[in-house]
Amino acid sequence: MKGVRKRRKKFYFRAQVLCQRLEERLIIMSDLITEYILRIIAVLFLGAAGIAIVLLFISILFDTYFKYLNYYIYDITGVSISAFFEFNLFPLPEEKASIIFRHSSFYRNLSHYQQRKFGCRVRKFISKKHFIGRGGFAITEDIELLIASQAVTLSFGMSDYLLSGFEKIFVYPQEYTSKITGKHHKGEVNPGGAIVLSWNNFIEGIDDENDNYNLGLHEFAHAYFLQAQQDGVHGEVCMVSRLNRWYSLYNNQDYRQELQAHDALREYAFTNYLEFFAVSVEYFFETPETFKQNAPYLYGLLAEMLNQNPLKARR
Repeated sequence: MKGVRKRRKKFYFRAQVLCQRLEERLIIMSDLITEYILRIIAVLFLGAAGIAIVLLFISILFDTYFKYLNYYIYDITGVSISAFFEFNLFPLPEEKASIIFRHSSFYRNLSHYQQRKFGCRVRKFISKKHFIGRGGFAITEDIELLIASQAVTLSFGMSDYLLSGFEKIFVYPQEYTSKITGKHHKGEVNPGGAIVLSWNNFIEGIDDENDNYNLGLHEFAHAYFLQAQQDGVHGEVCMVSRLNRWYSLYNNQDYRQELQAHDALREYAFTNYLEFFAVSVEYFFETPETFKQNAPYLYGLLAEMLNQNPLKARR
């Protein structure tokens, strides 16, 4: 019995020692694992921070130099490489697209893919603007859609279409007294980065697409032209690369007189080069066949500046 007890005590003692050693090793392993995990987390964190810094640096370089590169490539080849970086991931819901469909022959003439692109642009344009009603006018989603659709129509051939210099769009129910000129206006684009529209004139403009009066196209034409002037080579390449030709064309008195003699544009177009552009845009989209016949060179220059041709779209 004594021998059995001795062996039992010895066994318990060895088991106790073994457990202690096992516990010590587990503690050491736990500490090592914790240390390795912390090291891995630190490496991942530093790696992520490094990647973020590199991406930020690349984005800064891209933003700074890409438009220069795009400008010179377009000037040489006529191809805007920025068009390859547009992804149409979030199209308009069908019920919203149908509103534009009813009011825009331009949209109706587009292919299914182009309508998807158009809808995505409308959606993004609205998200970047602040629509504000004035004179008791209430802004609705339908109103935002129709206003944005005119900007997207004009800029559909451009890559830089969001008008970053104009964040606010004010809408009055009808003609209003301008805070800048003190006169009655149907619409205006002011230096404070705002576009102002009167709804009665805007809706008349889009409902009659053959009278060469479209307030939305007219005021957005002012905005895109001013944006191109301000941005220089950083701006929309199609517009910027042809501004000098536009100035030269307007300053050609003989050509202006020729246009007036053929009634190619209404008289208001000859007020200044800005109105010359805005009125020309109205004719370009509403009656392109007649406009091209009466002013082929002007039509061609606009097609280059806007990077689109309504006559081809209608076919």
